[in-house]
Amino acid sequence: MTVQATGAPLTRVAVHLGARRLDVALDAGRTLGELLAAAGVPLLPGMLALDSAGHVLDLAAPVAAQVSDGAVVHVVAPAPRPRGRAARAREGWVARRPDPQPALLGAAAVAAGVLAAVGLIDPV
Repeated sequence: MTVQATGAPLTRVAVHLGARRLDVALDAGRTLGELLAAAGVPLLPGMLALDSAGHVLDLAAPVAAQVSDGAVVHVVAPAPRPRGRAARAREGWVARRPDPQPALLGAAAVAAGVLAAVGLIDPV
């Protein structure tokens, strides 16, 4: 798909959307939002556009200022939040502090090992 004003240089961008790959060429001065709209990508709330390095791209900024010619733009949307009992269970799980007993037992075992090693190396 090509979107071009007369005589303007083109920027070629590949758009990855899930399992689909769309190749788009458009004016260098067009915004990333216009590029995605020309490719038929729905602009949903929370949607992100990332370059191949994982940097978030601004949808209102010109494409040429953010990516080079031939770059790949990855379009991702956040996963839906769980609802009902699953959401309450996850909130409780995330807010719960871990049990300190295994860490304390591990620290005691390390201290005992160090003391035993010192006693074997340098008996008084």
